[in-house]
Amino acid sequence: MSLQLPQSLTKKSLTRQTLIQMALRIGIVIVSSTAISYFHLVSSLTSESLDRLAKYITERGERERAVFTLAIDNHKTLKQAYLKELQKMGDHDTKE
Repeated sequence: MSLQLPQSLTKKSLTRQTLIQMALRIGIVIVSSTAISYFHLVSSLTSESLDRLAKYITERGERERAVFTLAIDNHKTLKQAYLKELQKMGDHDTKE
């Protein structure tokens, strides 16, 4: 006792084959365009992030340089004041 399907269901119609082939092609186009869009988006975001990071590094370097420049200027001022006081003292010993 086997079930036999009508001949119209067992035979693949030309319309059905064409629709399946079209669906596969459309699916391939959708998957490939999605992949291309994804990689383009990731590339653009990576590039933008690297540009922002480079800008941040430059700005932070400038801020850090300002702190060290101020320290160097303060050191020069202190050195000049110390040498001036030392010259005022001359050969005088402070322990006496």
